[in-house]
Amino acid sequence: MVSDLLDDSSVFVTVVEGARIPLQFYVNEERLCPPQCSVLIFTLSPPVLSARSIYKFLGFNPDASVLQIGQLTSAGLSESWLSAMTGNKDAMKRWKQTAKLVRRATQKGAVAVNPKTGATAPMKGHRFSTGARALYLKGTAMLPWAGTNIIELIGKTVAE
Repeated sequence: MVSDLLDDSSVFVTVVEGARIPLQFYVNEERLCPPQCSVLIFTLSPPVLSARSIYKFLGFNPDASVLQIGQLTSAGLSESWLSAMTGNKDAMKRWKQTAKLVRRATQKGAVAVNPKTGATAPMKGHRFSTGARALYLKGTAMLPWAGTNIIELIGKTVAE
């Protein structure tokens, strides 16, 4: 199911339901994301909602920015990611500002570790939140979006 809500900054937020992650997002005390939420899609104009898949949705809404929310399972916490791809310079400027806010609220410092060989590689662009760091320190595995490596968080969060 796809639904849309308007926040005070004239950014339209589209909530895609269906993942198994207990998250709650609020805008002006109104619940924005249902408990089973995996994707938030931001657009600068009212989105076309007639798509039956996220790929078709993005085709109908080419200036969108997507926040894919990592899932917390018994295996660990999978990565979240924020992306935007558009030829619209105004939209890209807005999404770059959003990415800058995310960078300010997160910390970099991670290494990918191959669990079979122990080989490591720095993850220069990887960032993590205070919440992810807290889970990591309690022993929760940090999982990449794809592949079998494990992510070791080596930096500290802004709050630490």
